[in-house]
Amino acid sequence: MNPLPFAELLVLLIAVLGYVPAIMDYRASRSAKMSFSGFTAVVVGILAMNVGLLTGNESFHIIYHLIGIMGAGILFLYWTQRNYEEQVFMQKRMERLTRDEK
Repeated sequence: MNPLPFAELLVLLIAVLGYVPAIMDYRASRSAKMSFSGFTAVVVGILAMNVGLLTGNESFHIIYHLIGIMGAGILFLYWTQRNYEEQVFMQKRMERLTRDEK
């Protein structure tokens, strides 16, 4: 079993510390499920990368790239697009309401 390089341990620590606010936000508001799922994909990917480094099994690197990088990117893209569409919808609604009041 190979020891993990310091840089990989540091990345894992930063990911887990960054995951704590995502968990707290999700517990406070279920509307944060998209950001929570994106951060979950990042942490799962980093854990898979570290397990792959420890065991020497290359299949964990595939999991890292599929879930940790691509999965998180898709989830964050979807979350951002959805929030943008909600903001545009609300802005148009407010404009319509102010126009109707005149």
